[in-house]
Amino acid sequence: MHQGYDVGKKVSGIKRHTFVVNKGLNHTTHVATANVTDRTAGLEALMYNRYELKEAKNVLVHGGYNGANFSKKVHSLLGACGTVAKRHGLHKFILMPPRWVAEHSLAQLDKFRR
Repeated sequence: MHQGYDVGKKVSGIKRHTFVVNKGLNHTTHVATANVTDRTAGLEALMYNRYELKEAKNVLVHGGYNGANFSKKVHSLLGACGTVAKRHGLHKFILMPPRWVAEHSLAQLDKFRR
């Protein structure tokens, strides 16, 4: 796979877009190059995995997936509600339990990658 470069994060390589269930188990993963925005790759991941995700009722994403049409496109692809998880304090650490589930599953993928 071609490796891209994300100018905003100043990293090269690939990005994983992972869909997990409420318990944190990995449901499906989509890999994109780093130069593709989260919004574009997220919609691409939803499009490729729409049959596996047809039972989903809610899609919770972080702020990188925001945009005027993102929630509308999630609803048109899956029929699910798209919710962007936002922090209210810009410089304060606040644990967001739903997002922590996804972050924990990504950490497990990194830990057991071989």
